[in-house]
Amino acid sequence: MKKRTEKKGLMMDKVETNFLPVKDVLEEAKKYVDLYREAESFVPGDLVVWKEGMKNKLLPDYGEPIVVLEIFPLVRGDADGSVYGCEPLNMRCLVLKNHDNGTFMEFAYDSNRFTMYNLKTTNTRR
Repeated sequence: MKKRTEKKGLMMDKVETNFLPVKDVLEEAKKYVDLYREAESFVPGDLVVWKEGMKNKLLPDYGEPIVVLEIFPLVRGDADGSVYGCEPLNMRCLVLKNHDNGTFMEFAYDSNRFTMYNLKTTNTRR
């Protein structure tokens, strides 16, 4: 919502926003940076899920386990203009989408965005 205000004889638009105060933004950012930096070691066969707030791809959904197929030396994704350009990638995983007919896909991910899956894992952030 805009309000007109006069300042030193000039009419200016004052924009009201719903943004968090800078202090809150910095605290929230620090929380996610710290979570991202908590690296876990995975091996092929492990089941993993997104860490809270780390999902940056369409698949898998939060809380949906995927299978680690390979861990490889860190590479950067192609900087070809895609939204994933220059993303650090070091893990190839299998995403099973149709359990009835065995449809699956393989994708490369940044392992720092994942945590080990267990029955108590509850990632519900969307």
